[in-house]
Amino acid sequence: MIGILFIYLVWKEFAKLAEMYQKTKWVYGLAGIASYYGGMFLFAFIFGAYVSVFYPEILESFSDMQIGLMSIPIGLLCCWGFYRFLKYRWSKPVAKISDEVLDSDLSD
Repeated sequence: MIGILFIYLVWKEFAKLAEMYQKTKWVYGLAGIASYYGGMFLFAFIFGAYVSVFYPEILESFSDMQIGLMSIPIGLLCCWGFYRFLKYRWSKPVAKISDEVLDSDLSD
């Protein structure tokens, strides 16, 4: 149930950001959800590989729920980082290049 709440909240924030900068809200809403689950998956994979290589005796003591609960903050952190990246990238002013400036020295 809490996973559905996270999906909704992530999609809503990314959709608001996309609408603010005149982007497609569905595409960036889904990209936000993908960043959340991608961060969770990446953490679980790296954690599992690390534990299985360096501490194989405690690997059996971890349940799937424990690893899932540990990966939620990492997924939120990846999602937040992607949100900040998009906001920074879209908020920068776009430089417009004029043909007159580029070719001003050629006309002499």
